Amino acid sequence: MTDRHTKTDTETGAAAFTVEQELEKMRKESLCSLCLDFYRDPVTVGCGHMFCRPCILRQEASGSGAPSCPQCGAQLAGGILRDNRFAASMVASVRRLVERRGRGGGGNGVGVGSQGVGFLCPEHDEILKLFCWEHQRAICLVCAKSEAHQNHTVRPMKEAAEFYRGKLREELVSREEELEAIRIAKDEDVNSLRQLKECVCRLRTRIEAEFDEMLQFLINEKAALITRLDEKQKNANKEVEENMKRLSDQSTLINKEKLDIQQRLSVQEAELLLQNVTPISDRSDGEGGVVSSVSVDLSLGEFSRPLQYFVWKRMFKVLKPVPASLTLNARTANRNLHLFDNGTQMIFRRGPPCAIDNPERFTHWPSALCSEGFTAGRHYWEVEVENNSTWRVGVVPESVPRNKDCDRKPATGFWTIVRHVLNGQFVSMSAPPTPLSAEMGLKKVGIYLDYEGGQVSFYNAEDMSHLYTFTDTFTEKLYPILSSDCAKKALKVITD
Repeated sequence: MTDRHTKTDTETGAAAFTVEQELEKMRKESLCSLCLDFYRDPVTVGCGHMFCRPCILRQEASGSGAPSCPQCGAQLAGGILRDNRFAASMVASVRRLVERRGRGGGGNGVGVGSQGVGFLCPEHDEILKLFCWEHQRAICLVCAKSEAHQNHTVRPMKEAAEFYRGKLREELVSREEELEAIRIAKDEDVNSLRQLKECVCRLRTRIEAEFDEMLQFLINEKAALITRLDEKQKNANKEVEENMKRLSDQSTLINKEKLDIQQRLSVQEAELLLQNVTPISDRSDGEGGVVSSVSVDLSLGEFSRPLQYFVWKRMFKVLKPVPASLTLNARTANRNLHLFDNGTQMIFRRGPPCAIDNPERFTHWPSALCSEGFTAGRHYWEVEVENNSTWRVGVVPESVPRNKDCDRKPATGFWTIVRHVLNGQFVSMSAPPTPLSAEMGLKKVGIYLDYEGGQVSFYNAEDMSHLYTFTDTFTEKLYPILSSDCAKKALKVITD
């Protein structure tokens, strides 16, 4: 037993001696021969020897002749100094090891303890072989038996290291998952930007095309009106000029006759004067004709009128879409709804059944569909809702449930906005519902359907301010829907 301990101690001492020897050898090789300190910014001269850059520059500046190596005396051609980054890194490492050794192994430095070579405990200069879970740090065998670590969970260093490697692997997987989520989100953002750019491009093209069409209509209307005005002016000019020519001819004739009359009046003898009185008598009986100017009537009613309103009314023929002329379908109306005014208005009136049930009729809600449905294109219509306390307007597919309750949201085929009877709030029936900004209330609601574009939009028809837009994919025939259980005011589909 004694021999074995003696052998172990000898081997440990030999290992420690070897480490110290090697460290000392490395320290000496890391010293500059000029300043006898660790190399600072080491450079190599032409002969291969190494010095601190400041030292060799100072040495060259102090010499009078050609520069030479301070160590071997070789001529230094051109004073070329080559950086030695590898040496700088090695010197820095050796310097740190030497400083740790000088502190007696403090800071968990590498050293030799009673159990061999390894990281040393800063308190006991023993090899760190254990790990304290409570203090979350490596400790030596002496620390484990001390009062500071009594009743602490202590595990061998390798076991603790393997545990933390597992934790690190979990953290690595977590970080990789987060990076993947970030990559996916960035890809989605890039795709969103691309889609946004394409959407804006399509909308800009459409806006420009529709405004160009309206502008062209206005240009054509302006040109047509000015052309008619010019034609009126041309015709009036021609008529006036013809009348002026006729008056001029008449004036020439009258002047000639006037001269003839004056000449006859100058005759003194009665016999000579009365020899030729017939022509004068005949002229006096009316041969001179009627003298009048031309009345120029530019038809102010055609050109001086409320032009903007007149052109706006004419513009309806180029509007796309033209406001749809809708009527309510009596076969779909709930039995408590009374339809009137040629099927353009409906009001809730509870009473005895007055209509025969059929599969098309709404029996669960006070609703009615319009007779007109849409499977393509863009369409717009308006509903008057003023003073109606509770209503719902929008579009639904042909297959919408009519005799049972369901969640009236886009998922079940309801793209609508409502006014609640309890608080009077206007809400889009999205998921979840979205309050609408209509501070001054709503008198008329405009509904716009773009079937291929998958869009149902709602507007305050008084000023066309936007209220809400649903986006979806439509595959069925869509019908306008109106609902109300207000008995005081009807809902009206505007047809003009």
